[in-house]
Amino acid sequence: MEQKAIETTWDYYQKLGYDIESVEAAKVGWDLTATNGNVRLKLEVKGLSGTAIAAELTANEYSSLLADSPNYRVCMVTNALTKPLLHIFSYSKTVDLWVSEEGLELSFEKVTSARVFAG
Repeated sequence: MEQKAIETTWDYYQKLGYDIESVEAAKVGWDLTATNGNVRLKLEVKGLSGTAIAAELTANEYSSLLADSPNYRVCMVTNALTKPLLHIFSYSKTVDLWVSEEGLELSFEKVTSARVFAG
């Protein structure tokens, strides 16, 4: 599912004239870097099986989003395996919200977690 979402996002930005680089393996806090002239976008991609737009960001992804909000995009691909639909969320300084091109707003719920182990 994640791979189909990556392909969908890659194709979309490539058609807009961006050069795309996968940085997934580098664990930098986003999946793809899209460059077009002086514009360099950091694309975090989430593949979803249904139509609901809900996913989790890792601590690294969330901190990267906060550190460079103007250049960060959260790309949610719903129906990733059947009929992929890309929703791109970017930060709007004007309204202080993460919004998609179709007017959807992202809400963030911070969570605390812990790693447990024996030994």
